[in-house]
Amino acid sequence: MDIINKLLQDDRATGQKITAICAKIEQMKYDFKLAGEKITQLRRDILALEKTEMYFAREWWKDKKYLVHVFPQDSDGNRQRVYIGNDPIAIREAQAKVARWHRHKKLCEQLQNAEFTLRELEASFCLVEIKLKRITKEEPKQPSFIGNVVSHQLEHV
Repeated sequence: MDIINKLLQDDRATGQKITAICAKIEQMKYDFKLAGEKITQLRRDILALEKTEMYFAREWWKDKKYLVHVFPQDSDGNRQRVYIGNDPIAIREAQAKVARWHRHKKLCEQLQNAEFTLRELEASFCLVEIKLKRITKEEPKQPSFIGNVVSHQLEHV
């Protein structure tokens, strides 16, 4: 931060740019923390669900009183069917297994989105760092993990 203080004193316009970049960095730190916490919680929830019994099946009511779970087709085109019956407890348990599968799928999608957001934040942070180095007249070092993407985006900055 010494270099930032020096620039704030030397050049007011440069100082304003650096102040704006520092504010962006603080916001990004907060966003990183939130994304990390969300990813951690999603992974915990997914692991907890994976320890339970769950499956994907469609409900079919035979004669409108007996529950049958119909599974997706296998490679031969056959569908497995599991007779649940009309026992209320067995029906609730079978429906809970399917509900857990749907919840697991939804959490996996949320995890994938959160991980993508984190990668976007990492790339944005690198761009902010490069802009800051340009302002301070230092030669930017291009991070290796985003390579050509940053080069392409810098052309449009």
